[in-house]
Amino acid sequence: MIVKLMGFILKEFEDEAKRMLLSMDLGVLTDQDYSYFRYLMVLQSNPNINQNDLAKHVNVNKGSASKAVKFLLNHELVLRFQDEKDNRVKKLCLTDLGDKLCGEFKQVIQEVESRLTQGFSKQDIIVLNKMLSKSYSNITNDNNNLLLSLLD
Repeated sequence: MIVKLMGFILKEFEDEAKRMLLSMDLGVLTDQDYSYFRYLMVLQSNPNINQNDLAKHVNVNKGSASKAVKFLLNHELVLRFQDEKDNRVKKLCLTDLGDKLCGEFKQVIQEVESRLTQGFSKQDIIVLNKMLSKSYSNITNDNNNLLLSLLD
């Protein structure tokens, strides 16, 4: 029952975030491009990482990451450059536009999250975060806080 409810909440959360983003007329990212915001968030938190590391952080295969990076490059949201220490390695970073869109996305997420937790006390939110973090750790056998820190 918990997983089903979490799935419903996540779906409604994402749908509301999509509606808000579309109403902002961002131009570059459309309804079907919503998932690309995850890549921007990771790149903002981890500037100058390579594409393979980006794929790991976003938890997708290399092909999906390649498609996303191509989209982001074509829309001038990220830049690709060679690593100074190893010419074989190409690094990625946000452009000013990518950084701006990432900031707007964070505002949308914070607003939707605020609505989601309306009527909760600060203590309720702390307890909920701890419980969900523990659940995540239990299911993944991982204490990686990247996922949870992306929206801090």
